[in-house]
Amino acid sequence: MDIERKIEIDFDSTISIDKKYVVKEYSKGILLFFYNMPNWVVFSQDEINTFKALENSTVGKVIEHTSMQDVKDVLRKLFSREILRAEKEKANHTLPKILPMHIYLTNNCNLKCIHCYMYAGKPLRDELSFEDWKGILAGFIEYGGKELTISGGEPLLVSFFSEFVKCAKERKPSLHIKLLTNGTLLYKLSIDFLNRYIDELQISIDGPTVEINDRVRGNGHFMKTMNNLVHIQDFKGGVTISMCVLDTLIEPFANDFGKFYQEVIKLIPKVKFGIATDLMDGRNYKRLNYDKAKRNLEVISNIFNDAVKKFDMEGQEEKKFERNVKTISCGYGATLTVTANGYIYPCGVIYGQPLGFYKEKAIAEFANELEGVVKQYDVDNLPICRNCILKYVCGGTCRIENHKINGEITVPICIDAAKKDIFDSIYKDDLEFET
Repeated sequence: MDIERKIEIDFDSTISIDKKYVVKEYSKGILLFFYNMPNWVVFSQDEINTFKALENSTVGKVIEHTSMQDVKDVLRKLFSREILRAEKEKANHTLPKILPMHIYLTNNCNLKCIHCYMYAGKPLRDELSFEDWKGILAGFIEYGGKELTISGGEPLLVSFFSEFVKCAKERKPSLHIKLLTNGTLLYKLSIDFLNRYIDELQISIDGPTVEINDRVRGNGHFMKTMNNLVHIQDFKGGVTISMCVLDTLIEPFANDFGKFYQEVIKLIPKVKFGIATDLMDGRNYKRLNYDKAKRNLEVISNIFNDAVKKFDMEGQEEKKFERNVKTISCGYGATLTVTANGYIYPCGVIYGQPLGFYKEKAIAEFANELEGVVKQYDVDNLPICRNCILKYVCGGTCRIENHKINGEITVPICIDAAKKDIFDSIYKDDLEFET
């Protein structure tokens, strides 16, 4: 970046630099982490010396003792990462103004996956009717709702599923509808219906072969779902294959993933993969400790990247921390979640006491209530998190897991290894910024 063409610099002035930062030394440079922004940059030792001088002297004075090029190199890095900005805007929080809604249309499911945290199987005795759901939908649209996620159980087992989705789109054509499904019943929906009423599909397949997947999801699932991928080849919306990899199946999963990946991208070239190893407690599954989940994720990430390279496909960007964006929460309180029997929760994971029953107040009122939930449990209001320099990139650990493990929603389950991994990640991110 040619900063002389972009930004005017007064050589007789000092540069306004945020003083709240920490320094971490690495093999290829020195990381400066500005924790209140949050933002970061990697400097060489010479660049650090120039940076320190700029903190206390005018630009002109620093140039006299170093060089114009040294100062330009440091300022280029600071401006390109927006650590220094022409206009000082406040960093944004990552919570939407209009909350999305996640509805569990039923607890009924034609599978009994061993890791299912919903323990889905039989429908609840008091599940809502089509008329009930229409009322909830009307309230969500009146509130200004923009995104609707439908899951279960298996939502395609619900007799009025198609009618409900059609009603939603006809009431608000711009409503983004995402369907989470195990994929076995997709053949019931015509491709015309899918293209008209569904914007996004997330399909669960938990192994790259019949043997691996069906050990998790039950006999017959893999072939039924793979056949239905053929059925949706002409679907115009986004498709994600969601894969939960159990600890005992990491090695066979790694061995067979490449071939599976090739088969899927031939059917759906723009497919995305969401692969998780850090799973919550489920029907017959216990959550792994941090180190084991991390090792498993590294194995899976490596085999995914190898598959991308081998088959010359476009890779998917690794999720990264955002500069100048304060992540204040794990997401708890950021989703209007409605259970199959009409109770409202502040998270897509159903746990603890609900906010109330859907008939007790308008959807907009529940949404306003969730703003208070977010504030109550954001990192600035958690006693341990509020003094942590990583709070705005971490957002605090899962509030529900906090309660499950520590007995208090406000007590995080973070460990030193996780903090080190965050620093390592932003260090790597800045090295890649330069390439």
